[in-house]
Amino acid sequence: MRRLAAAGLVLSLGRSAIPSRRHSPSTTRPGPAPSHAEEQGRTRHFVEQLTFGSDTVTITALAVRVSRQLDASTCTVTEKDKGVWVITKGTGAFAKAKGAGHFVANATVTGTPDASKPHGCDLANATGKVVVDAKGRVKS
Repeated sequence: MRRLAAAGLVLSLGRSAIPSRRHSPSTTRPGPAPSHAEEQGRTRHFVEQLTFGSDTVTITALAVRVSRQLDASTCTVTEKDKGVWVITKGTGAFAKAKGAGHFVANATVTGTPDASKPHGCDLANATGKVVVDAKGRVKS
């Protein structure tokens, strides 16, 4: 076995705040977070495909929201999630890959002011940064 540290894994941290990319969440989106308030405890299951040239690794993951805050004055959402992942499939050089691990994700995204939206913010096309630190053990 070798140690795997994956950087750059893109995870959706909740459809109400951050648009999803390349995975299929199995939970419905939560309601908007209160202004200047913290929300925690939401669980999401999803599938993510990592691509390395023509080879891929598919993982399933379970994420739990540790915290989420919305600053309605700037339409900025900060969120921290933690969770676990497991490799479910691979192609090419990763066809026999197996492994699992854990991750921590930190996001800061900003929406646009819109008085017709909850808390005066439209977060449907929010932009910003999601940093994921994923670690685990992988065998191929």
